[in-house]
Amino acid sequence: MHDDEHDDNCAPYSQDLEGERQRLAGIAFRMLGLSFEANLAVAEAFERWLNLTSEERADIGSPQEWLTEAVSKVCLERLSVKPSRRAGYRGNWLPEPVPFPPLEELSSGQNPKDRYTLDESVNMLLMVVLDSLTAEERVAFILHDVFGVGYKGIADVVGRSPVETRRLAKSARLHIQDRRKNEVSAERQRQMVLNLLKACEARDEHAVGCMLHPLVTLLVDSGGKCGAVAGPVEGAEAASRKLIQMLIEAPVMTVSARSVNGGSGLIFRHAERVIGVLSVNVEADKIINIWIVTNPDKLEQWNTS
Repeated sequence: MHDDEHDDNCAPYSQDLEGERQRLAGIAFRMLGLSFEANLAVAEAFERWLNLTSEERADIGSPQEWLTEAVSKVCLERLSVKPSRRAGYRGNWLPEPVPFPPLEELSSGQNPKDRYTLDESVNMLLMVVLDSLTAEERVAFILHDVFGVGYKGIADVVGRSPVETRRLAKSARLHIQDRRKNEVSAERQRQMVLNLLKACEARDEHAVGCMLHPLVTLLVDSGGKCGAVAGPVEGAEAASRKLIQMLIEAPVMTVSARSVNGGSGLIFRHAERVIGVLSVNVEADKIINIWIVTNPDKLEQWNTS
């Protein structure tokens, strides 16, 4: 419990910092891949701030930077126990799709030339690649390349030296660049998605297969709650068959093109509710990754926005 004097001192700080919640939630979402977990991380960071004494807060030069480090530490703690985070999760796990790029404002200050734009930093491929990195690499990349935090500040978060954090960010950057080197333009991806929808609606397996890379992988994240697909579906023939089968077996619904994580995708509606979101990754003019999220827990933003 805080005494009255402590609470009075907290009040102006907490009011002044309320505007930071959206930016902090953006950082946490990119680290954790789930908006619910991101909001919990932000709440915990604010709780840590409020638990400081007035003397401790007075010694902090920038409360915004302190909160950035605090929420990053909370995320790092959660990422470091990833297996237990996913304990009991049924089937494939994908990051939560978002219906629009988050609109956080970047903090003023450092602006590294290799910074990703906010739209790019929620790209589904990037989120999937980030999920394959170590917790430290993910935190270092997001803080430095997306939000412009200096390596010294990142070092305080991950418990490494600034030189080591630079290496962590570089390692993450190389992994990401390798996966994204053959990406097509946004307009070409949009056209591919529309063509895929047309071929699927025509139930033309051959036409669908011609758009898919021979090594295509289809992942469906249902959370075990609806129409679960046990594991990855690999290969153009199997993936085209599965896509059409899913459309045939689904309830009566409408399908439309929509921005997904800042890129082109499809949304599936039944009774005015979004029941599925599809996004793709296109390489060398062929779709090589198809991600479909049907877990209703990950579609709440689609049905409230």
